[in-house]
Amino acid sequence: MLTIDPERLKQVRNARRLTQEALGERARLDKQTIYRLEKSQRPIRKGNLSRLAGALGVGPGVLTGQEPVPDEINSTCVSVGKSGTRSPWRLCITTFRCEGSSNSRPSFSCLRQKRA
Repeated sequence: MLTIDPERLKQVRNARRLTQEALGERARLDKQTIYRLEKSQRPIRKGNLSRLAGALGVGPGVLTGQEPVPDEINSTCVSVGKSGTRSPWRLCITTFRCEGSSNSRPSFSCLRQKRA
């Protein structure tokens, strides 16, 4: 079995503007499976990994961390909160380019930071 990088899965899903439920439907996986995969590194069968990667339009290696995230998906994240305090939130601006187009569209999401 293989392991998915949870942050990469979430990054690509957000860039594709998909909810966990919508991704699950496209990949023929349960919404809870997507939720669990984004929460921690979990084993996944090769067939499920292929369906998940196909639904996101990336190679399986992108989700496992063996390949770099494609150029059309690029995220910039900053902490959000009062100056001088440690905020548990990050604002992520993800830009992706649609295939065959030179236009980039921004997508915004707030992600809760993991405490060290």
